[in-house]
Amino acid sequence: MNKIEEEKLKILLCVAKCKQRVGRGLAIDVLKGSHSVRVFNRRLQLNSSFGSLKELSEEELTALIRELEDEGMLVETDDEYPRLVLTDASKALLHEHVGELEL
Repeated sequence: MNKIEEEKLKILLCVAKCKQRVGRGLAIDVLKGSHSVRVFNRRLQLNSSFGSLKELSEEELTALIRELEDEGMLVETDDEYPRLVLTDASKALLHEHVGELEL
């Protein structure tokens, strides 16, 4: 698995571990290990994905999330507060590779 694939898997795992209740911005905050009020109010700092991609910039994470959407691995809902949700393809990919990730 190359570095980009591993980063994308970590994004998918974050969305899954947040029970698909996060939007793009909050997912990025969790992945970067942000100490923002909204992360701590939801106790997302306890998520094993917290800070797992802290070396990436917000722009890099946004680009990776967009790539996952373009690849059909993530969908953003049309809700009043849009959330990122996994697709059947991303769920299958996570099931197949989650043991390979070092978190």
